[in-house]
Amino acid sequence: MDSYSTENNWNFPSGRGLTLTGINLPGIDTFSDVPINSMTREGIQNSLDAKDSNVDGPVIVKFRKSAIKSNLLPGLEKLQNIVIPGMRKKWSDNETAHEFLKNYENLLQKETIDVLTMSDYNTKGLAAKNWQSLIFVAGDSVKDDEASAGSKGIGKFAPFAASNFRMVFYHTISEVEGERSIGVSQLMSFDTNNDEVTQGPGYYTPGYDSNQHQYREMIGDYQFDTERTNEYGTDVSIIGFKNEHDWQDRIKMSVLSNFLISIWEKQLEVYVGDEVINKDTLSDVFLYFKKMEVKKNSIKITDDFKDSERAFNVLISSTTKTIDLPKAFVDKYEFIESEKDAYLKLALLEETNRKVLQTRKSGMKINYKNRINGSINFFGIFHATGRNLNKFLKDIENANHDDWYPDRISDNDKKKTAEYLLKDLTRFYKNSVKDNFSQDLSDEMEIFGLSDTLTINSTKQDVNPANIDKKISNINIRTNKTNIKSYPTQNKKEQEILETLYSHEEEAVEEGKQIRGSERRNPQNGNKKEAKSSQNYATRGAEIDNVRVKFIEINALKGIYRINIISNKKREAIELELHAIGENASNTKLFISSSDLLNSEITDNGSLLIKKISARTNISGFINIKFDSRVRLEGKVYEIRK
Repeated sequence: MDSYSTENNWNFPSGRGLTLTGINLPGIDTFSDVPINSMTREGIQNSLDAKDSNVDGPVIVKFRKSAIKSNLLPGLEKLQNIVIPGMRKKWSDNETAHEFLKNYENLLQKETIDVLTMSDYNTKGLAAKNWQSLIFVAGDSVKDDEASAGSKGIGKFAPFAASNFRMVFYHTISEVEGERSIGVSQLMSFDTNNDEVTQGPGYYTPGYDSNQHQYREMIGDYQFDTERTNEYGTDVSIIGFKNEHDWQDRIKMSVLSNFLISIWEKQLEVYVGDEVINKDTLSDVFLYFKKMEVKKNSIKITDDFKDSERAFNVLISSTTKTIDLPKAFVDKYEFIESEKDAYLKLALLEETNRKVLQTRKSGMKINYKNRINGSINFFGIFHATGRNLNKFLKDIENANHDDWYPDRISDNDKKKTAEYLLKDLTRFYKNSVKDNFSQDLSDEMEIFGLSDTLTINSTKQDVNPANIDKKISNINIRTNKTNIKSYPTQNKKEQEILETLYSHEEEAVEEGKQIRGSERRNPQNGNKKEAKSSQNYATRGAEIDNVRVKFIEINALKGIYRINIISNKKREAIELELHAIGENASNTKLFISSSDLLNSEITDNGSLLIKKISARTNISGFINIKFDSRVRLEGKVYEIRK
């Protein structure tokens, strides 16, 4: 009969002839490049898989950072006196191991240690089989749902990659097994005093239970930050969290990049500190990162995040088309029971890269499928919702859950079926894009961007962006042969857009003179117009045509647009007036409700007054207009004179 200790401490399984575990543990190394993103993606995936079907509402995941005093680190004495010296001796010739241990000891000398805790709610907690799989099994993961997001057993290592100590504590409450906790350290092997070598992982526990063939749960209360009282669910605390100053933004970006569909479908709600990310706040969070993108020394906006923003624009667009699976899929594949087992959403976007976001039942991003169509500016979302279809896709999913590979299947017939399915899905995407958007494409290209390539303050009657009905081949653009001038802007992509736009101008000359090659933008009859309303700052002067303005739609439903302005000369002030151009050349004055442009203010008549304009310097920011649907904008720029 086993005799248990009455105290918790670190226990490292050991034996003779064991395979040694070095510093480059494959499971952890897989997630070490972007540890915060990895632990967010893998942690939320596990929570979605543990959804309690008896509870209404989404899975809720909360991220909270706290700190503990270094001298209260569990098992500190054994770590300092036995474990760290043992590893240092065993791996004395390994420079990487030496650096890891040096950093470990330096952090222990600090007053506090950072801890990040992920907690999930509306989940089932860890039953016995799930507990054993998570804590004690490598290379496998037990899931209750065959169509769950994960099952490869690799993702459990992601939290360790985000820990300077490779130390994680688990706490769970489940219906059958109740409450329990344990600590795990994924470290290097070291020699013991009885001529044995440790296997690598260590467990913070009172001892081993030979009847259960595993280490017992901790004695006493869970000592790390958690709001949990009696709710079912799991807390994962990362000890020695790699605390980057922008960790909250990194988590939020990972959430939006990987779980957009989960949030949109109200399957998931995430709290990062006090901020909540749910369907109602998606627009605000995307806008936050749009603003961050133009700031210097801010977090780098990843390509995955930009693609997720495109997918969000597909979700909110009033012109999005939703296409079910073809009936031929139901007839061909036995695991597809209905045309409703998946859907494809498609929309035309101005700024896009022609991809399809591929997701399964949980809504977690798998990847982006490209090479669908090289000429139509679309973006799409494929969401497989059918249970059996999800199970089939799960079987061909790789360990990182970011692609589907038929070669993962050993059965040749099933492998062939997988190959056919992936080819059919690609064909489905291509045909859907072509069938929905290729009709009269040459006449419709203006809708998504052409009007923005015309100077917005044009006044000649023969220029009307709303009524352009000639094909692109009928438009001749004379290109400036001189070098493109560099306009300072915070955003490389916008810089490229602006330079492409402005490179189609002949050289700009002094104000009041004609811009060659751009005759359509010349003011009429001496350019003089009376002000439509009084100004507090000064008097509105002539309408001017050599201040260039570019609009980029951010959220049409909320009337949010990014605006870039470049003047050819220094100006004391200008006034920008916006109009919505509709069918049959209808023209509606728009009111600007807010702006964050530097040195700008809203006038009494809803225009934008901008002061202190530098020559050839890009002024970039966001405006909000009182118009709640997609609109083609026309603007007029006036000089303001004191």
